[in-house]
Amino acid sequence: MSIIDEIEGTILKFKNDRGVQKEFDILELLGVEEERLTEHYMEQAAIMAYIGMQLAAAELELNKAKFIQEREYGSADEYYRADMDKHDKKYTEAVIKGSVMRDGDYIKKTNIVHQAEYEVALLKAILNALRTRTEMLISLGAHARQEYDATSMTIRQRSLDKAVDTVKDKLKTAKR
Repeated sequence: MSIIDEIEGTILKFKNDRGVQKEFDILELLGVEEERLTEHYMEQAAIMAYIGMQLAAAELELNKAKFIQEREYGSADEYYRADMDKHDKKYTEAVIKGSVMRDGDYIKKTNIVHQAEYEVALLKAILNALRTRTEMLISLGAHARQEYDATSMTIRQRSLDKAVDTVKDKLKTAKR
């Protein structure tokens, strides 16, 4: 069973065991709009958790596929040995292995393993990109706060200067 239901360009579609489909556009998922930093940061953990869950499911499917592939190898190995024994043919391990590797059922199981490996690698790459995005969001947030504090401080200083000037003027007026 494939974890990723469909890939269309940059859009990944997942379908759960109840048939509910969820899709993500990778470009949108990894993009950042400065004016939406807070929203992006709040969504990040949920997105990473979802992709992480899909990765765990894909790794489980990969392990199952490898197990089935190994079982198929064993069955095909037994079949070709018995067939060659039945015909009194002499064989080497290389001949048996070659026969198994060309077996149609074994090839199908191997292709399933390759597809599962691809999905695991793809989900790991997406998760790594999301980790990088998290670091970027933190950095952008820190820069925005620093900029705000600097701007805010300037405004506060001007207000303080104006208040001091007002007090000085009142004191001068009171002295006269």
